[in-house]
Amino acid sequence: MPLIGSLTRLLETYNKKDFDYKKVINRNNIDVRFEKDDETFKNELPADENTLLIITDPGFSGTYLQNLNKYEKAYIWTIEEESVEEVEKIITAFPQPSKIMGFGGGRALDVAKMTAFKLEKPLISAPTAPSHDGLIAKNCALKVSGTKKSFSTGYPVQIIVPEHLWASSGDLKRAGALDIASNVVSLQDVSLSMKQTEFKPDIEHMVYSLLSVRKILEEQTMDSLAEALIMSGLAMDKHSNYCSGSEHEVEKAISAYGLGNRGPGTYLHGQLAGTGALIAAKIYEIYADSIPDGLFFDKKMLYSEIRRLYIKYDVLHLALKPLLEKREIIEKILENLSSVRPERYTLWNIVDSKEIDWKQVLDEIIDEN
Repeated sequence: MPLIGSLTRLLETYNKKDFDYKKVINRNNIDVRFEKDDETFKNELPADENTLLIITDPGFSGTYLQNLNKYEKAYIWTIEEESVEEVEKIITAFPQPSKIMGFGGGRALDVAKMTAFKLEKPLISAPTAPSHDGLIAKNCALKVSGTKKSFSTGYPVQIIVPEHLWASSGDLKRAGALDIASNVVSLQDVSLSMKQTEFKPDIEHMVYSLLSVRKILEEQTMDSLAEALIMSGLAMDKHSNYCSGSEHEVEKAISAYGLGNRGPGTYLHGQLAGTGALIAAKIYEIYADSIPDGLFFDKKMLYSEIRRLYIKYDVLHLALKPLLEKREIIEKILENLSSVRPERYTLWNIVDSKEIDWKQVLDEIIDEN
């Protein structure tokens, strides 16, 4: 069954209560605003005062913030890395802010989330690019002594989205679309876990993940991507199973090697999640006979359907780029996927990554394009 048909069937099965993500936003008292130009965005940002702490990142976001010419009194911290140690430095330097604003990409926002959580202060989020669904989620990923770990923090009291920046963000926008599309593989893994273990999904949050994918399947607009990112972020309210499965284990393995978004020659989180979805879907296809029947999506069609979705959204080239540029390195990295996150039941608990002929798998993915 084509992907849109499978999603429709699943939503008919699980969305009996007509879950609405806006109710979650209201329930958590989150004020979400979409601003369409520099002036309205600037006006919605918090007032300049010496008790405001702004956490941003170097590069575009920090420069853009400076060029807004709004803040002279506020304490502005430009992060060096996304780590718990960085959070402790911020708290030591500025221990009593009235509120905290995260201004920038995923790294700055994750540091801001944890800082606000530790200080028990309200958080305002200003995500400057739609590069992945973690921008909206209350979860964050930070390094601890050099090793990346996930933490549950809290939702912001306000999210201010500069739509004009999102619309012109190029590959950052494409990376966000890839992160949403990769939810298909996460959901496939959820259904595998339901078959093989005693896992019982939280229906409401699983539905938000389903709805996020359907949103980008049905519409190809900036508004639809923004809404999909919000729904996907809310899907991770209790845990990230519905948006992070075997495909994100590919992303984690590649990023841990040093190929994550840290500078020239590296890749965006959402981009690598999209690469991971292609790879995991291909394994679902190749090893279909070893995988239980009755999953959410057709094992033998999953790869072709995801690839078709990537083409429709003009993101296939971005997902393939790491494989084309770092083929030999990634081939070696993939051998260890089954040990990346064994506690989360996914495809890699069924198929041992060390027994896969990764050269052949990558040959097939690359040669088809």
